[in-house]
Amino acid sequence: MLEHFKFVIRMLEDDETQVKTLRMSSSSLQILMVNWEEIDDGSEMNITVKLTNLQRLTLSLKEDHKVNMNGPDLKYLSITSQVLELNLIQSFNYESSA
Repeated sequence: MLEHFKFVIRMLEDDETQVKTLRMSSSSLQILMVNWEEIDDGSEMNITVKLTNLQRLTLSLKEDHKVNMNGPDLKYLSITSQVLELNLIQSFNYESSA
């Protein structure tokens, strides 16, 4: 099962990034790194994470993001960003519409 994941979104020359939302759910992932580089159109991006065994989360985000996450085992969190909204829940009983 996947335990470590690095996800990078970057804009190519003369290209608009189409990804506006990242949703992840996993029972095995322990380390997640997300690097979301600048989006040209000024839109806000959303990240929703429900990872029951996640221990380390590193977010390097540019532009405006809303972050919603449930990580009951989270021991390390690093965010380098302009976050509009951050909802962090450390509960096994979290219900999400995502």
